Amino acid sequence: MYENLIDVTKDKTVLYISHRLSSAVLSDRIIVLHGGEIVESGSHSELMRSGGEYSKMFALQASSYKVEAM
Repeated sequence: MYENLIDVTKDKTVLYISHRLSSAVLSDRIIVLHGGEIVESGSHSELMRSGGEYSKMFALQASSYKVEAM
């Protein structure tokens, strides 16, 4: 599915809204909102390195996926 999305949206601006952060990994730029305000912005790698809200939420979601897989 994600390969199709990447092909269809090549060279286009796309606003993709998701609570599932694993799908945000492929985005060029991720914007994190809290209370209607932008609190973080960057690529997945940049946001993970910063150790802010995105990285905390991503780690929490990733840990739940590991538990579900067991």
